[in-house]
Parts: sequence; structure tokens; C-alpha cells
Amino acid sequence: MRAGPKGLVAAPPLDLRWYPRQGGARAVRFIERYVTVPKGTGARKRMKPRPWQRQIITAVMDEPRPRQALVSIPAGNGKSTLAAALGLYGLLGDRTEGAQVLVVASDERQARIIFTTAARMVELDQDLADRVQVFKDHLLEPRTNSVFMALPADPGALQGWDPSLAIVDELHVVTDDVYEAMEARAGKRDQSLLLAISTPPKAGQDDSVMRRLVDHGRAQDDPSFYFREFAAPPGCAVDDEAAWEVANPALDDFLHRDALRATLPPKMREAAFRRYRLGQWVAQDDSWLPDGAWQACAAPGRSIVEGAEVVIALDGSFSRDCTALVVATVDDRPHVELYRLWEAPEAPGTGGCL
Repeated sequence: MRAGPKGLVAAPPLDLRWYPRQGGARAVRFIERYVTVPKGTGARKRMKPRPWQRQIITAVMDEPRPRQALVSIPAGNGKSTLAAALGLYGLLGDRTEGAQVLVVASDERQARIIFTTAARMVELDQDLADRVQVFKDHLLEPRTNSVFMALPADPGALQGWDPSLAIVDELHVVTDDVYEAMEARAGKRDQSLLLAISTPPKAGQDDSVMRRLVDHGRAQDDPSFYFREFAAPPGCAVDDEAAWEVANPALDDFLHRDALRATLPPKMREAAFRRYRLGQWVAQDDSWLPDGAWQACAAPGRSIVEGAEVVIALDGSFSRDCTALVVATVDDRPHVELYRLWEAPEAPGTGGCL
């Protein structure tokens, strides 16, 4: 971005008279006409939203608009590019006087990824460059005093804003305080949208804001909340390329299949591959067995015969734990059976054994 004073903006407003007055169709047309892909596949060409991207744009821009939205999607599917394009539409095309498009992430560096992408899109289109002043930390459209800005993930930094569009990048590492500060800032306008785009989190974040929003979205009972989840079927093998296609809408388009093959376990940990490549929630980051391996050992018709040589293992209880007694053979094909299980009464909020 060029340093120094910015010249006066003398260009007239963008001529959008023949566009639909509102909704996803207007946003898609704006993006196709004014947004240039800044890097990667299709760089320096006009952005052409794919059908799955159009579905997201339509869902968040059609009337009645949701107030909040969450898109959970694996890495590499162009979420930053789509978010930047929507941000520019919110700045210039949404018929909003004094628009405030805010981007917030876990830290300012992450938030600036979308901002920098949007700034480059402005520089690559002369019509946008003639109407938008590009500063180090924000984009300004002087005619309507509309601003596009990246902000640090600090509740204090979010005070005083009145966003027309707030974008939360990588929600899984954003704290409750930050997200709630964004929620509190939104809603002062007739139309405002708080849009989060993220990959699933690491294991152990079942009490995170993203977990709560995913559960809320899966219930599908809140018209003010839009939820879209791209994820492979539960229990699929990591090398199941049909499952890759379910999780990654950009696969074989601008996400390359050989790139996924190149990161298959053991080069990437299985839990990480499932999060980043398959869009799945994982129970733990490291495991002594691959996912599904223990279940595959089941032998329903087999039992331990009388007189077999066995070992017995006891897992004793402590503080509302379970106690389990198991028996295993010591032959060439070991077989394990549960002999007895003692479970503590279920306490409220514990789900039984701990």
C-alpha cells in the first residue's frame, strides 16, 4: 500500500442502477464485476463465485437477512477470499450509508489477512481504486464515509463501533469475551450481519463459543442464524477421497487433490488432517490407534473358551469413576472380553462415569 497522503476521490459513485436492489443476486453481480482474484488459481482474473459460494452469499444477503452466520469449512477452500469479497460488497455495494465493515480474529495479524486481501482487490480494479482510499490499517470510501478495518481481538478495541458487517475469522481461537463484544456492537442497524468463518478447533474445546454456535446451528430452529458446515462423514478413513469431496467444495477447482495427498498421515497427524482437511471435530489430538481401528477389531461371534489361558485386568474406581474387569487371552490371536462393569450413578452434568 502506498504511503503518504491520499488524493481526493473525484470519481462518481459506482453505477449499480441496473443491479438488483438488494439480496444475494446483487452481491454476486457486484463481486463478478468488481472483484479480482489477488493470488493463487485464477489470479488477476475476475472472481466467479462457485455454486456453493453463491449459496452462502444468497443465504446471508437475501431478505430477511440473518443477524448471525457461521460457516465451518476445512482449510484451503478460499474462505479469506470470499470474506474479503463480501467485505468489499458491504463497503461499496450494499446501499449502506456510513458502512462499517470490521474484521476480527484471534489476533490482529490474522485479522489483517482478510483486510490485506481486500486492499489488494481494490488495487487490482481501477474502478475501485478510483473510489477507495487505501490506508495501512483501513479502507475508506469518502463519499459515504464508509470504512473497512481489521481490529485486534480485544473487547476494549471493539467499543464504540456500529458495524454493518462484522467478519470473525477463525472463530475457533476467538474468546467468548471478544465474540460477545462483537455481538453487543451489532444490531443497531436495520440490517447488520455478524459472519464467522472457521475451521474446527483442536480437541478439548467443547466449551468454546464455536462449539456452542455449531450445536445451535445444527438444531436448525433459529431463522436469525445461518449455519453451513462442510465436513466429511464421521468415521471415514483419512484417505477416502470421496469423503474429501464431501468436505472440500473447492477440491479439484482451486484446492488441489495432490496437496491433500501430500499431507496424509503420518506426515500430518491424523487429528490435524481431520480438522484441517476433513472439517471434522476430533476428540483428542493424539491417539495410540488410528480413528476406527479399535472398532475394526470387534469379533462378535468369538468368545473365550473354558480352560483358555488368560490375563485379567482391573481398572478400579476413584471419585465417581467406573470400575471395569476385563479378560484377555494370551494366544496368537488375543481376544478381549468385558467381564463386569460397575458404573456410578449419573450425577447432574457428568453423564455418568468420569
